[in-house]
Amino acid sequence: MLSILLSTLSGLIFCIVYFMSPREVAAEYSAIALTIALVIEVLIKNFFIKKLTPFAWFMYVIILCFTIPSIIFNDIKYIQIKFYLFKVIFIFAIIILMHKFNVNIMQKVFGWLIKGVSEHGWFVINYMFVVYLVIAVLGALYSQYAISQEAWVLFKGVILPVIGGVATLIMIAYGFYDARKTKK
Repeated sequence: MLSILLSTLSGLIFCIVYFMSPREVAAEYSAIALTIALVIEVLIKNFFIKKLTPFAWFMYVIILCFTIPSIIFNDIKYIQIKFYLFKVIFIFAIIILMHKFNVNIMQKVFGWLIKGVSEHGWFVINYMFVVYLVIAVLGALYSQYAISQEAWVLFKGVILPVIGGVATLIMIAYGFYDARKTKK
């Protein structure tokens, strides 16, 4: 839970710095703030919560590969590309893992919390998460291209974590509902 809070905090710091900075350097300053927040997040996660896996280290390095050009070129588009790329790859990875390899990501995430959920229940929860990711991509695209860059930052840093929290509660509630239904 602390791990999720740290990740959300990084996004929120990015959003706050973006809106508090002068417009002409907002992308650069917010990317610097995001980079610092990510480094602190990695250190806290690795040394105080749980050792990071090689895959987690790889993901953080990739994130830095997108934030550093945003700092150099003072352009938020690199962070936006990373956002869309990660979400789309994750959508396809979840679906492929579930259907091709019978691996359910959400069961690995929530399995410790929700016991007794049927296979079909985990299938539904997994697709709830996929729907959340699709909503994230579509909402971000809409806010970026139909409204403004500022709307995208607000969506990513504030609105999306709220939607994610609601989606998480819905997934957990459905898991408990399915476990209870399965018991009967």
